[in-house]
Amino acid sequence: AKARRRIVMGLREVARGIRAHKVKMVVMANNLDEYGAIDEKLQEIVDLAKSEDVPLFFEFSKRGLGKAIGKNIKIAVVGIQSADGAHQPFKKLNAIAARM
Repeated sequence: AKARRRIVMGLREVARGIRAHKVKMVVMANNLDEYGAIDEKLQEIVDLAKSEDVPLFFEFSKRGLGKAIGKNIKIAVVGIQSADGAHQPFKKLNAIAARM
Protein backbone atom coordinates (compact mmCIF):
# COMPACT_ATOMS: atom_id res chain seq x y z
CA ALA A 1 0.00 0.00 0.00
CA LYS A 2 1.21 3.46 -0.85
CA ALA A 3 1.64 5.68 2.19
CA ARG A 4 -0.09 9.04 1.98
CA ARG A 5 2.04 12.13 2.42
CA ARG A 6 1.34 13.74 5.76
CA ILE A 7 3.12 17.04 5.14
CA VAL A 8 4.35 19.19 2.31
CA MET A 9 7.19 21.69 2.59
CA GLY A 10 8.06 24.79 0.67
CA LEU A 11 6.16 27.77 -0.62
CA ARG A 12 5.09 26.33 -3.96
CA GLU A 13 4.03 22.94 -2.59
CA VAL A 14 2.02 24.41 0.29
CA ALA A 15 0.26 26.93 -1.99
CA ARG A 16 -0.58 24.12 -4.42
CA GLY A 17 -1.86 21.94 -1.56
CA ILE A 18 -4.15 24.68 -0.23
CA ARG A 19 -5.60 25.29 -3.71
CA ALA A 20 -6.24 21.55 -4.12
CA HIS A 21 -7.96 21.44 -0.68
CA LYS A 22 -5.42 18.88 0.52
CA VAL A 23 -3.66 20.99 3.16
CA LYS A 24 -5.61 21.07 6.43
CA MET A 25 -3.29 23.33 8.44
CA VAL A 26 -0.29 25.56 7.74
CA VAL A 27 2.67 26.23 10.05
CA MET A 28 4.93 29.13 9.07
CA ALA A 29 8.22 30.04 10.68
CA ASN A 30 7.97 33.15 12.85
CA ASN A 31 11.25 34.69 11.67
CA LEU A 32 10.40 35.06 8.01
CA ASP A 33 10.50 38.80 7.68
CA GLU A 34 14.03 39.22 8.96
CA TYR A 35 14.74 41.06 5.69
CA GLY A 36 12.01 43.62 6.28
CA ALA A 37 9.21 42.35 4.08
CA ILE A 38 7.26 39.14 3.72
CA ASP A 39 7.72 38.16 0.11
CA GLU A 40 4.75 37.80 -2.23
CA LYS A 41 4.75 34.02 -2.19
CA LEU A 42 4.40 33.99 1.62
CA GLN A 43 1.67 36.62 1.41
CA GLU A 44 -0.07 34.47 -1.20
CA ILE A 45 -0.07 31.53 1.23
CA VAL A 46 -1.42 33.72 4.06
CA ASP A 47 -4.22 35.00 1.77
CA LEU A 48 -5.01 31.53 0.41
CA ALA A 49 -5.17 30.06 3.92
CA LYS A 50 -7.58 32.81 5.01
CA SER A 51 -9.83 32.46 1.96
CA GLU A 52 -9.94 28.65 2.27
CA ASP A 53 -10.39 28.71 6.09
CA VAL A 54 -7.16 26.77 6.63
CA PRO A 55 -5.75 27.39 10.14
CA LEU A 56 -2.41 29.20 10.02
CA PHE A 57 0.15 29.20 12.83
CA PHE A 58 3.37 31.16 13.12
CA GLU A 59 5.56 28.94 15.29
CA PHE A 60 9.23 28.07 15.59
CA SER A 61 12.13 29.68 13.82
CA LYS A 62 12.97 28.38 10.36
CA ARG A 63 15.62 26.14 11.92
CA GLY A 64 13.21 25.00 14.68
CA LEU A 65 10.51 24.19 12.14
CA GLY A 66 13.00 22.05 10.21
CA LYS A 67 14.01 20.21 13.38
CA ALA A 68 10.36 19.69 14.37
CA ILE A 69 9.80 17.63 11.25
CA GLY A 70 13.10 15.81 11.50
CA LYS A 71 15.10 17.72 8.89
CA ASN A 72 18.44 19.39 9.44
CA ILE A 73 17.60 22.33 7.19
CA LYS A 74 15.77 25.64 7.56
CA ILE A 75 12.13 25.42 6.52
CA ALA A 76 9.87 28.45 6.04
CA VAL A 77 6.48 26.79 5.72
CA VAL A 78 4.88 23.36 6.23
CA GLY A 79 1.44 22.24 5.11
CA ILE A 80 -0.20 19.43 7.06
CA GLN A 81 -2.21 17.15 4.78
CA SER A 82 -2.94 14.32 7.18
CA ALA A 83 -2.91 14.14 10.96
CA ASP A 84 -2.29 10.38 10.96
CA GLY A 85 -0.47 9.49 14.15
CA ALA A 86 -1.14 12.89 15.72
CA HIS A 87 -4.91 13.31 15.88
CA GLN A 88 -5.02 14.67 19.44
CA PRO A 89 -2.49 17.52 18.93
CA PHE A 90 -4.17 18.30 15.58
CA LYS A 91 -7.59 18.59 17.25
CA LYS A 92 -6.16 20.85 19.97
CA LEU A 93 -4.55 23.14 17.39
CA ASN A 94 -7.80 23.29 15.41
CA ALA A 95 -9.66 24.27 18.59
CA ILE A 96 -7.10 27.03 19.25
CA ALA A 97 -7.40 28.23 15.65
CA ALA A 98 -11.18 28.36 15.94
CA ARG A 99 -10.87 30.77 18.88
CA MET A 100 -8.45 33.10 17.07
